[in-house]
Order: sequence, then C-alpha cells, then structure tokens
Amino acid sequence: MISGPDTLPASGNGTYEGSYHAPGDTGTTAVLAEILAGTALEWTARGGQPWVTLTDAQVASALPTTQSLASNAPCRSVFSAAGLRPWENISTSVSQLSALSSTLYDVIKLPVALASGIVNGNVAASNSLGMLVEIFRMQGLISAVPVVTVANDVLLVCGAVSLPEVAMNLGEKRLTGIRWYTVPVGVSGTTGVLKAGSATIHPTGARSQLTAGEAGLICLVAVGYARRGFTDPYEYKVNLEDNTKLLNIKQYEFLMNYLEHTYPLGIEVNTYEIRQYGVDLDSDGKPDPMSSSISKTYRRFKTSRVKGQYHVSQSQ
Repeated sequence: MISGPDTLPASGNGTYEGSYHAPGDTGTTAVLAEILAGTALEWTARGGQPWVTLTDAQVASALPTTQSLASNAPCRSVFSAAGLRPWENISTSVSQLSALSSTLYDVIKLPVALASGIVNGNVAASNSLGMLVEIFRMQGLISAVPVVTVANDVLLVCGAVSLPEVAMNLGEKRLTGIRWYTVPVGVSGTTGVLKAGSATIHPTGARSQLTAGEAGLICLVAVGYARRGFTDPYEYKVNLEDNTKLLNIKQYEFLMNYLEHTYPLGIEVNTYEIRQYGVDLDSDGKPDPMSSSISKTYRRFKTSRVKGQYHVSQSQ
C-alpha cells in the first residue's frame, strides 16, 4: 500500500510511504508480524510469560522515558550475555527511530518478573532473555535493541530493518525493502490530450520524498520484497550441523579457505551464522561474534606467487 498526497503543486514536495498492507489495514509489516507471532508461540511453549506489544501511541510516550544506564548497571551484563547492546545516545537514537516508518519496527514490553530480574542482573533472567533473543534470531529477526524506562520497564525494539546504533545485530540482511520510481502518463483522445507530467523521487526506503516537476499526470510505483526465512536465489548457507559445537580460529580459517576454492561462479556463500555464532576465538567454550573488522577477512593458506618471487616462507 502506498500512502501520501494524491496531488502536488508544480515543483512541490510530498512524502510517500510504502507498507505491506491492504488499504485500510494498520499495524506492522507482514513479515515482522509473522516473526513476532512465531516467536510468541515458541516462547510461551518453553514456559515464557507473554509480552505486551505496544501501540504507536504507547511507543511515542514510552521511548522518551528511556533512562541512561550507568556503566556498572547490572542489566548491562544481562544484555551483553544475550548479544544485545542498549542505546548510548538515547535522545539521538529515539529521534532516528521516529524517522523510520512505524510499520518497520515493533516495541514489546517484557513481562514484569523478567524485567525485574534483568534490571537486577539475575542469572535466571539472563538465561531467559538469551533464550528469547535466540528464538527471535531463529525466526529471522535481524535487529533488536533493549531499553529500560525510568519505571524500570524493559522494552525490546524489534526491527525489520537496521535500528539506530545497533544496525543489524541478529541477522545480516534487512527483512523488507522498497524501490520507488515514477512513470509519466499521457493519454491522447479525440476530445483532448491528458498531459504527462514529470517528477523525481528518492529510489529506496520505506518512506521517500517526491519532487514534482512539469505539471501533468504521473504514476508512482513501489516495488517491494519481504524475506520470509528462505535462502536467496543463487545463494547457499553454511552452518554447523551440531549447534553445541564450535570452531576454533584455525578450523574457521580452514573452512573459509575451502569454501573460497570450491564455491560455484555467481553463487553467494552465506557464512553469517558461523561468523556470528559458530567460532570460539578465546577457547572459553562460548561463541564470539566477529566484529566487522575481522568477519570479512581471513588468512589465505595459498597465495599467488608475485612476479620474480621464487620462495614464500611458511610465515607468509
């Protein structure tokens, strides 16, 4: 569905928003709604208490009450153990979030008992939050950020696109996307001519700005996609068969070298799950998500010989 003004003055500007709804429907983007519903079923099946999904009005009043967390706040360790990071620049992040279409993110209020345990750094609460985040990740959520209000409510902002400060911290690819373009429309008839107009629009994003040009009729087109958990065309994913086992750094490098030498031309090899949840860098028995600076590179076991070079030492 495209929402926005039907007419614009010549050289005027208009904001248009695309969402995955039928006209008249309200709420979140369909793919995010599926993830929330699937996670809720799995969460309650494992004994978790139901959460509350806030309305847009409740979100608008709750987020400004987010408190800045002290560096030694007990909840920080709980969030970190679950793979989450709270906002540091709260006012800026809340402002950036409000600039997104409200259909691209939802805010859930965690159960009171769980929120209290998180705020106090309770181990059981830490395990429960970790389980919840893992379910969200397995359902396909790509971005989540925790916030604590002044009333000590714990909210989880769940995004179908990257969220301020944390970007895509649970998945590698955004769940939805829209590309915009305009088409001039002109129809000639025996009684007159319907003049084709002109306009320009920013090509990507759920919300876009259109600038009218020459007066006349145009057609505004939005082409969208929604990821529903399947592997993309011309892509295959590589993951560990046994999620209880982890790779050390040498095993990881061997795997990446093997994949580099065996993948078919024109096919993307998706190793995001392994890079984020399958490698133990410090031998403590826990996965260590790779930072952006090291997750895209690895040591090559076989290097090309430089012209004039006849020997390569083992250290190289």
